[in-house]
Amino acid sequence: MKKIIIFFSLLVFVFSSAFTYVEEKQRVFDNSDTLISNELNSLEKKCQKYSFIYEGDFVILIDSEYEKNRAKDFYNNGFFGYTQSGHDGIILYISIDKKKVEIKRFGSFLNLSHKKIKVIIKTVQKSLKEEDYLGACKSFLKTTVYFLENKDADAGDYEKSIAMNRNLKIFISGMFIYLLVMTVAMIIILKKHKRK
Repeated sequence: MKKIIIFFSLLVFVFSSAFTYVEEKQRVFDNSDTLISNELNSLEKKCQKYSFIYEGDFVILIDSEYEKNRAKDFYNNGFFGYTQSGHDGIILYISIDKKKVEIKRFGSFLNLSHKKIKVIIKTVQKSLKEEDYLGACKSFLKTTVYFLENKDADAGDYEKSIAMNRNLKIFISGMFIYLLVMTVAMIIILKKHKRK
């Protein structure tokens, strides 16, 4: 009985150590101090979550000044990659001075086509135009996850799905307002009818 308890304790320790490693690995680096602490923490949690789900490191690097090959060198020298044998992952590199965006893919993430990477960069740049660096990083994660989930999706499919979601939200909002107005109108009519 004692051996069984020791075995299960050891088993729990090994599994908790493996998950702790995944959670403690830093994947978001803001060398420009653009993002505040809670924004960094939020992005870090999302990168850790997606790294675990898609078995490839999601890395974000923000620098003050642009440096050629920085994304590739940073990823390679940072010992990123989901497994010991694989180098699987993707890195978003943003330079503040030139608002330049680069995305580099490694290992199994090379399956994301150049067209899909261009779409991801386009969504990131849209947020950067408004100097929304947090939004840019979130767009990178959201769009990358979309393409990983929808492997057969064409590069144009993402923009179509965004437009469809926007139209659906407008329709639902319109229906909610319509139902609210109709409910208020019915209440007013019923109150007037009761007074007579």
